[in-house]
Amino acid sequence: LDNRRRVPIARLERAGELVRKDELMDQLFGIEDEPSENAIEQYVGRLRRKIVGSSVEIRTLRGLGYQLVVT
Repeated sequence: LDNRRRVPIARLERAGELVRKDELMDQLFGIEDEPSENAIEQYVGRLRRKIVGSSVEIRTLRGLGYQLVVT
């Protein structure tokens, strides 16, 4: 799978669990890449726009990471 598919799949498989920002960075970019500071925030923003109107939301747990929640 390409990077754009791996992260959403990982999020869905771990619904309800905290996913740390550094975990997402590793999954999305790998160890060799050096993404910008805002890369994860931008990616999560895009994911949020894609799931508007669905039964899930991505919550930011400030200082900890993200959580996928079924509403």
